[in-house]
Amino acid sequence: MSESSKNKSLLDHFHLGDRYERKARLAPALLSVVFLFPMVMAYGVATSSWISTIVAGTGFSAVIAIGLSYLSSAMGNSFQKQLWPNWPHDSPTNAWLRPDNHERSLQQKQLWWSALKKLTSLDLEGVDPNDLELRLRINDAVGEIRARLSGTDSAKRLQRCNEDYGFARNFAGFRFFWLFFSAASVVGTWGAVFALQAEIIWAVLASLLLVFALFLDFALLTPYVKSRAAQYAEAFFSALMTLSNGVVDSEQE
Repeated sequence: MSESSKNKSLLDHFHLGDRYERKARLAPALLSVVFLFPMVMAYGVATSSWISTIVAGTGFSAVIAIGLSYLSSAMGNSFQKQLWPNWPHDSPTNAWLRPDNHERSLQQKQLWWSALKKLTSLDLEGVDPNDLELRLRINDAVGEIRARLSGTDSAKRLQRCNEDYGFARNFAGFRFFWLFFSAASVVGTWGAVFALQAEIIWAVLASLLLVFALFLDFALLTPYVKSRAAQYAEAFFSALMTLSNGVVDSEQE
């Protein structure tokens, strides 16, 4: 078996051949490393060399890819826990179904409750919002609908939204890495300019990337992750109503 075939088998074994794993897990980790790019160039390291070492070509790089993927998931889960401490119960998908949540109208929630009861036999209406039973019913109902959506056309949109959310969450989880990489790159590139007469363009680029990284961290990341989570919830409930209407149509036939 060739080296590339071994790598492919290893990646497939750990599900890194899956689109979600590549986009939502591996991509955020690799994108974080890009913040070191100006320093790498300032010191004259061949770009093709260090990139290929990370992403392809040797068994060692496959192991790195697997490690980065799992690290990405762990960092993303940590960031997610900061935004929604009681995940999944306070995530948009679950929270919007609660009667004491005011992000969606009561009439809209009643339509969702009716659809869930029709499809899962789980009744969410009339349960005390402070009762643990309500949280458990909501989570059970959401989980069952996700399973029933598998393989449907609606699941394709849901999968894309899940990938977008996973990427946003995991990239945000890496913020301490790429902030550190950005700062290190600024110090390293300006050091190379003064000590080695490296091209100043790399120091300027490193400085701009640091400003961009700080702007991302303080102004954009949290709202972006929350918006991706809300987008997933909207796709889920759209799929729920489509599934419910399909059941009604089939019963009428």
